Amino acid sequence: MFRKIVRQLAGKATNLLPCIAFSTTQPYRFNQEYSTFEQLGKGSCGIVYRVVENSSQKQFTCKKMRKTKRWRAHREAIALRDISGSRLPQFHAKLEDEFAIYILSKYIPGEDLFDYLADFYCLDEYDLQHVVVEMASCIKQCLDCSIAHLDIKAENFIVDEASVLNLKLIDFGAAHHISEDKELMSLKTPAGTTGFSPPEFYGGRFHRNSDVWSLAVCIWILATGERPFPRHESYSTSKTVSEPGHFIFPTLAHEEKLKTMSPLLVSLLGQMFTIDPRKRISIQEVLSHPWIVNT
Repeated sequence: MFRKIVRQLAGKATNLLPCIAFSTTQPYRFNQEYSTFEQLGKGSCGIVYRVVENSSQKQFTCKKMRKTKRWRAHREAIALRDISGSRLPQFHAKLEDEFAIYILSKYIPGEDLFDYLADFYCLDEYDLQHVVVEMASCIKQCLDCSIAHLDIKAENFIVDEASVLNLKLIDFGAAHHISEDKELMSLKTPAGTTGFSPPEFYGGRFHRNSDVWSLAVCIWILATGERPFPRHESYSTSKTVSEPGHFIFPTLAHEEKLKTMSPLLVSLLGQMFTIDPRKRISIQEVLSHPWIVNT
């Protein structure tokens, strides 16, 4: 059930990036330096593979993107370069040949959180609390680097092969730099996934608390096995949604599910599902909420 639900849902610019010097007589070929193995994922902008550098035998995660996506590839590479932390990818290089653009980062072995939890209809609050702490900690590390991820969903968290208590956040294709002197910032490229996107995306803007809304959607699905805003899923973030009523919380349908939750979890979700991102709870406040610290 969880698999069915989620599948349905489913700028600080600089050029100081590792690059390849092209030769007019011997053009660079990515497949001469790297061997490509299994596909790890696929999105609207590219396909992700595991690759091995032939000279060193080191493994990397490689997103292969069409050259028409050059601007998005550049932004993603910049975001990866500017993040650091044990829960985040480690940028290696952005390469290009005559066929495609390649963004390489350190390979993270493991299963994505969506697949890991696919056999569960929903989680009890004890297990859910541990998963939420891990997800929120990944988001906090990202925000501490002044980067908003802007595509939070279960598929973008990798479960460490040793334990579910060690998640890593991946796929920075929608990431944006955060301006410290602005509360609401303009989206430079499309962001989010239908069903997970916060209200501000539909006005072409984002906030440092945007990822909190998407995390709340994940929590709701993990707690109930259902989508929180099925009516919202027909909207595209390329169109402005002017009426806040599109994101009413809680409705009567929500109330039935809320009766099955502890008062502390109900309190947390209410603060996360706040329409105005400036009034929405922050990721640090999520981690210090009584449902987290007292459970």
